[in-house]
Amino acid sequence: MLREITAGFSPGGRPGERARGASFEDLIRGFCRENGINPDAVPIPEDFDRRRRFAKHFASFIGHDRAADVTVEDAVRWKEHLLDQGKSLRTVANHLSALSAVWAWGETNKKVQVNPFKGLAKPPKKRKTIRQSPQRPYSSTEAAFVLQAARKEGRPTLRWVPWVLALTGARLAEIVQARKEDVYEHEGMPFIRIHGEGTVPGEVRSVKNSASVRNVPIHPALVAEGFLRYVSQLPDGSSLFPDCKPDGRYGNRARSATKVLTRWVRERLKIEDEAISPNHSWRHWFIDAARDCIDNLELRNAITGHTDMINESHDYGHGYRAKPERLTETIRMIKPPIPPLGPMHDAENPQRQDIAA
Repeated sequence: MLREITAGFSPGGRPGERARGASFEDLIRGFCRENGINPDAVPIPEDFDRRRRFAKHFASFIGHDRAADVTVEDAVRWKEHLLDQGKSLRTVANHLSALSAVWAWGETNKKVQVNPFKGLAKPPKKRKTIRQSPQRPYSSTEAAFVLQAARKEGRPTLRWVPWVLALTGARLAEIVQARKEDVYEHEGMPFIRIHGEGTVPGEVRSVKNSASVRNVPIHPALVAEGFLRYVSQLPDGSSLFPDCKPDGRYGNRARSATKVLTRWVRERLKIEDEAISPNHSWRHWFIDAARDCIDNLELRNAITGHTDMINESHDYGHGYRAKPERLTETIRMIKPPIPPLGPMHDAENPQRQDIAA
């Protein structure tokens, strides 16, 4: 705990006197609680842990953790110290901005008089150059190759995640944090519910923003490939991919899945092009495929979870997210990279038996 380092320090500098006022830990906890982050949650929230690690390093550098006694000179010396250690400009800016937000909260809430970090966290200027390796979609050949390779895998994460990413356009974290009950049927049509609710002990669940909360139709090719049959065989309450365990510190399945899938794509499949993101390139592929056959941007966004900001009308009505039939019709227009193992059924006659509990 940060309070341990305050032994021997006090506002008046008298050895043994207990420090007065708010500590760094007090400020960070207050800031996090007001921003919807429970600092006592298990596993530990990543944002809270990150700010606390930065604060602990800063406290060690200046020799105390009395928030009100931190000066601008202290902050500047720490900034220079980080740079002298070889930290990148962006890393230093991240450290400073993380603590600046905490001290700004402390200033607003009368815990400190000034924010010593204010104005110090200037991000480095972006170079006006063309990126040599911009992230790109999988090519048709690459997509087919990866999905064919996935068929040979017995591990659920390797067997199914590439197929689900390819045919939903979802982000990796959205899929690997899902549970069996998130795959459901609505009026004979199968969906996967993407949301950030209902965490279980030992793991966390979140979405990027409010637009990310959605119900994505399960593509007929994914049904024909056997995905719903796989889901039906999972125990009730199971993670959708139980072999992908939450990481030990933050309870995040996406971190574990990223390592497993990246190693598989890079080392096993030998796709080494840095412009390919082993997981996110599927989202690029899906959106490109949707552009070829779906002119309605609102429909595409309702499936991918992007925000509709075309004009003021995006805030009117419920939008296509409330029209499951239209979403199902739309996703059926996406042509899969390779034909599925089984026959694709008509929208009016889905394989309902595969989704039975």
